[in-house]
Amino acid sequence: MKPAHEDLEHRRPVWSALSDQFLDTDTSLTRSWRVGILAASPYSIEELQEILLDEVYPVCRTNLMN
Repeated sequence: MKPAHEDLEHRRPVWSALSDQFLDTDTSLTRSWRVGILAASPYSIEELQEILLDEVYPVCRTNLMN
């Protein structure tokens, strides 16, 4: 997997889909959209998990505390 700064074209939609889970809204309403974005990405399940934990969670985790 390329570093994030070298793969922004593919990373941005994945970041958007993963960060959607940290909103204080009903995330089940956008589940199909998220699944489509993540399935269309060039990343494996393991890579998506790494992106979630290393790139999205550190930025969005404070939303969970509200």
